[in-house]
Amino acid sequence: MRLLLRLAALMLLCGYARAENDTSIEHDVELYLANVESFSDAPQPAAFFKDGVVLRTPDGRSMLRIRARMLQDFYEVKSDDFEGQMTDGGAYMRQARLGVVGYAHERLLYMLEYEFRNGEARTFDVFLGLDDIGPLGRVIVGHQREPWGLDGTTPLPFIALLERAPSTRAFALGRSLGIRFQEMYWQGRLTWWAGVFRDTDRFARPRGEGGHAFTAKITGLPIRTREDRMLHVEFSFTLRNPPDGKTFFTARHAQANGPRIVGTGDIAAKHDTRFAFASALRIDSFVLQAEGYIARVSGAGTQATFYGVYVLASYWITGEVRRWSNRHAVWGRTNPLRNFHDGADGPGAWMVALRYDHLDLTDGGVVGGVLDSVTLGVTWMWSPNARVKLNFVYADVEDGPQGTGTIFNSVLRFQFDF
Repeated sequence: MRLLLRLAALMLLCGYARAENDTSIEHDVELYLANVESFSDAPQPAAFFKDGVVLRTPDGRSMLRIRARMLQDFYEVKSDDFEGQMTDGGAYMRQARLGVVGYAHERLLYMLEYEFRNGEARTFDVFLGLDDIGPLGRVIVGHQREPWGLDGTTPLPFIALLERAPSTRAFALGRSLGIRFQEMYWQGRLTWWAGVFRDTDRFARPRGEGGHAFTAKITGLPIRTREDRMLHVEFSFTLRNPPDGKTFFTARHAQANGPRIVGTGDIAAKHDTRFAFASALRIDSFVLQAEGYIARVSGAGTQATFYGVYVLASYWITGEVRRWSNRHAVWGRTNPLRNFHDGADGPGAWMVALRYDHLDLTDGGVVGGVLDSVTLGVTWMWSPNARVKLNFVYADVEDGPQGTGTIFNSVLRFQFDF
């Protein structure tokens, strides 16, 4: 009985009872704490490893989790139309990050994460938060990802393919300085976010004059069953005052260090308004996901509307189910049914995915190009922390900055994160 009471109190303090299956990057320490409870009355460990290094106080009121990520990419490019305008192939470190996330004194949340690139430490998530503040739920203050879209907010290691869709990257908001509020109801069946932000550079410094924005998002789970079936829908909105009165939209088609094959260049704009609509259907090991974007730019004689859409289907051949975070409405970490390194017969987890994306950045006198791309991907997950991904990308470009033509890419990634 004492164990049950202690476990119930611990889940309440961590918010776990309000966020079933929450495996998000920002607050997955809650799930870790609940999962590692011992079924005895012995004192709980102050340090342990469960998909990462976790430290906590004996009373469980404070916890810190060390986070790290390494993504190593190898790629080949084939194109008769863009010969000489892009490298034929190579290797590069896609991401190398280190950080900590946790909570203190039950309700104070924090996260500090930096990425190391070209001898610099770039600022990513650096914020403080406070949980359970009445009708406003949770408040987060600092440098953080704006609540925008499904593909754009799902952590990169957990998406089905190597990179987010070109449409997502064209209209992405990224991270900004700001304050946001969040609350969810009915165990995550309905969730909302709203915040005000300021555009920043890679070191979290304000970018130019202006650059203020209001961003909001609302999500719902009209269908969710115990048999791993769910239907998710969401709507995102942002109204922005571009820094220095200029905005732009651009995207790559495959690897993150490739050329920007569509792009508007700088557009004089007083207002930049964007909408995102997304839905995801999960039936056991199968997921069908779609998202559409609209961006309207106005001011200084400019009136233009750009849009993009993608459809993505994925399937775990080995029977796994993609994990879902109720609190943050994103895909979380999937655990293989049998890790590859557990024995000679351990297959790991295998997934196949197919995505079609259409992006149009030409309107109102702005010629940014049109991109249609198809991506086929295979993922082999060795364990919850290690996986290998192989993607094949076919892209058809019309009137882009590099010209018109077709490109074929193959990209291989070795990924480790905890």
